[in-house]
Amino acid sequence: MRTLFMAFGALVDGLKRHTLRTLLTLFGLALGSGSIVVLGWLVASAGDALGRFTLEATGAHVLTVHEGAFDPWTRLRKERWLGEADAQALAEHPGLALASATAQRVRYGTHATAQGRSLTVTVASGGSEFAELSSYTMAHGRWALPAEASTRVCVIGSDLMEQLYPQGWPAAAPLVLDGTVSCRVVGALAPRPAQSIEGIDASSHPNRHVFMPTAAFARAFGEAGTMTLHIDPGPAERSARAGAVEQLLVGLHHGAHNFQVDEAVSNDQVQRLIVVAIEALLVCGALIATAVGGINVMNAQMVSVAERTREYGLARALGLSRRTLQRVVLVESALLASLGGVLGSATGLLVAVVGRAILVSMTGPWPFVLPAWSIPLALASSLVAGTLAGVFPARRAAWLEPSTCLAEA
Repeated sequence: MRTLFMAFGALVDGLKRHTLRTLLTLFGLALGSGSIVVLGWLVASAGDALGRFTLEATGAHVLTVHEGAFDPWTRLRKERWLGEADAQALAEHPGLALASATAQRVRYGTHATAQGRSLTVTVASGGSEFAELSSYTMAHGRWALPAEASTRVCVIGSDLMEQLYPQGWPAAAPLVLDGTVSCRVVGALAPRPAQSIEGIDASSHPNRHVFMPTAAFARAFGEAGTMTLHIDPGPAERSARAGAVEQLLVGLHHGAHNFQVDEAVSNDQVQRLIVVAIEALLVCGALIATAVGGINVMNAQMVSVAERTREYGLARALGLSRRTLQRVVLVESALLASLGGVLGSATGLLVAVVGRAILVSMTGPWPFVLPAWSIPLALASSLVAGTLAGVFPARRAAWLEPSTCLAEA
């Protein structure tokens, strides 16, 4: 305790006598530790925002089961294609514990016209239950009511609303699909993030979708189009549920593997790997900055030891041991580094809060994700760097001879 009080007194004395030098030393340490907090927040928040953007743009949290082709051996068996019975069986299976499973028939490359304007779109069956699964947001109007299950009403994507109905909501004119199917527009969806994928037609994006009630779609187009199952695995991992879903569907299809489960796990893994790699590089850079701050501590302590030669010599002459003097200088360096780490962490946290507010004003909703390791790492790295930087000055002060110090003074 005596050593701590002596070190604290030396630190306060140094701050009074050499304020600018001490503040610059603290600035170097705060810069490194604050960088760790800011960069940790930035990478973690950006990774979370990227993940949410991907989910919103692609529905990547949903397992998708597409129709496939039979092989020659499968054709000898009783054929069964994907359908609503499969979705119902998956949703009711107690061993899967899925949040939901919905069947949807999709018809690509459909020609839509309204008010003399035309656009190539994708027509899909499904109502509000599919909207909840895919997190669609209604901008105008509503989804089809249960009483309209067999009525030709539709909900359109934002591109159709913008290009076919430029006058805005409500859409007064009916939407005509392939020149024969006329639908009354009862709702328009909010825009989804645009995502350009090579080889994928723009009409496949949800902003160019037309949603019709399942029964109305069947009456208008029959079995035209592709049947797709959309499965929400709930809190469970998608990869864990994908195998169970595939196994159950094979049994329902009499051993035929005439479907494909698309879980997009590889994309998630690549995204996580990129975020972790960027995070590691940035944190390494911040640690280097902290090490540079430690070098500043060593320089400041070396100058302080040279300036306090007479004081140290007098203390040694009065009976202060070498070990105690060494501890005093070392603890002083640790206190200086700890103060710099605390100031840097607090400043970094403030910068993160302000930065999030700026990003929200520029890009919309932006998460505030601060890694649990960021502040402890900032404090620990600053303390370690400052303590190691104080070892050499402490040893030098401890081995000063009292007679030499007093003679030089």
